[in-house]
Amino acid sequence: NQDGFFDGDTLFFFYHDETGDSLLGPLTFNYSNNPEWNSSELLFIGTTSGVNLSTNPQITLTPQETMEDIDFNTINLTQIVSDPDDDPAQIIWSFSGNEILDLNVENNVLTIEVLVPDWHGTENIQFIAIDSHGGADSLFVPFTVLPVNDLPFVDAGDDLQVNENETIQLNGTGGDIEGNVSFQWTGDSMIQFIDPDDPLTELISPEVNADTDFIITLTVTDSSNVAVSDSLILTVFNLGNTDIINFNPNWNLISFDIMMENMHPEIVFSDIINDDNLVFIT
Repeated sequence: NQDGFFDGDTLFFFYHDETGDSLLGPLTFNYSNNPEWNSSELLFIGTTSGVNLSTNPQITLTPQETMEDIDFNTINLTQIVSDPDDDPAQIIWSFSGNEILDLNVENNVLTIEVLVPDWHGTENIQFIAIDSHGGADSLFVPFTVLPVNDLPFVDAGDDLQVNENETIQLNGTGGDIEGNVSFQWTGDSMIQFIDPDDPLTELISPEVNADTDFIITLTVTDSSNVAVSDSLILTVFNLGNTDIINFNPNWNLISFDIMMENMHPEIVFSDIINDDNLVFIT
């Protein structure tokens, strides 16, 4: 199969073989520039059997995979293309179809990076290779990023100190970038949690015979049933037989030593006790 066209004094013609490969051949002709000449001539172009035509390059590349937050392996482009007419290093490359993935070529080495953190999915990238004769090949290659379950995070809060039989609020936090989580407070059976499933719940400290440390643990579980935990130390102070006085803001606190014989202090101070001016004697 042959076709051609004139461009000025030069005839360009193509010879096509059965596979579509072609040989481009320019010929230059001299002719009389006579404006009154009006005729036509036939030009016969003979071809010789066995002419070597340019062969298109051929790309060979299998689907690519990696894990979330890990870049793909680099690809040496000279190793994935074959062309008997050209050095693979002379192939001109182009790519299309990538939106999330970032492609960069340096010294015929292709680097593929995932620009979006925690992204997973598949992008089909079209590889296009063109040789020095204009022959081309293209191939769609799937690049798949497999998902990874990120661990949830948890913080039980700072260590706490409290008197026995008191209520105190906890300040736990936790979460998971991939979805919802559940919370669970646990501790010694003496500890009473108002709502053990609430990271900001309150607890009632137990009655103790001596100052005691308790370990309180907050556990966070994600949607894949992966759990992480963090703990704090709850110190509960024993009050013994100590009396607790809630002072009125306008009261004065006075301390002094007195000596009494054969008389109870409450009898001596009965008048001011009855007037609510003395509230505690020890």
